[in-house]
Amino acid sequence: MNEMNRRPAQPGTAQQSLPGRASQALLVASLGVAVAFGGVALAAQAASADEIPASTPPSSASTSAAPTVEATHDAWTIAVSKSADGVEITQTVDGAVAVSGHADLVDVAPGDVTSLGPWVAGSDFDFVGVGRLNAVGQAGDDVTAVTITTSTGRVVETQLKDGIWLAAWNGDLDTEAGGGGLPDSGVFTITSVTADGAEHTVTSVDVATTD
Repeated sequence: MNEMNRRPAQPGTAQQSLPGRASQALLVASLGVAVAFGGVALAAQAASADEIPASTPPSSASTSAAPTVEATHDAWTIAVSKSADGVEITQTVDGAVAVSGHADLVDVAPGDVTSLGPWVAGSDFDFVGVGRLNAVGQAGDDVTAVTITTSTGRVVETQLKDGIWLAAWNGDLDTEAGGGGLPDSGVFTITSVTADGAEHTVTSVDVATTD
């Protein structure tokens, strides 16, 4: 994927540029401390939950093309749209674009999964005191479900469609950690289920399509 590392972005409209083979954005924490994600938002306030189900996509879309996968929490929405050119990743707050970017796609073998980056990304970029966290990747043919487990043990179900998976959730914000830490950020594991019912677990850094 041609561009996919997250980089800090100021609140408001920002261009998400992803160097490498994919592209995605790293949002800025409210106190100016950015937390990177290795991959590129899921039902209201789930910060205290140990396991998070995949969110229900919003009932209406603000873009002309329907996203491949989409999730929303409160006023925050993240949408990933697949096309022949790759995927477009857009995050909005109250309908206004906060971060957007493009990621090229890679070939994925049947049964395999990838991550668009080596770690979870996020920030409290809309300044509501909650971490907005997400991870995005690809899944090969024969993969029927994908979940991720963060470094804190939080399990998040993903939305999976047309070879693209998306995990997004509201996470804890630790204001004691460097002025604004996100405990869920960092390396994560990806567990996929194939059509034969078998489970396969890999680490995000091992299947990341960008550094």
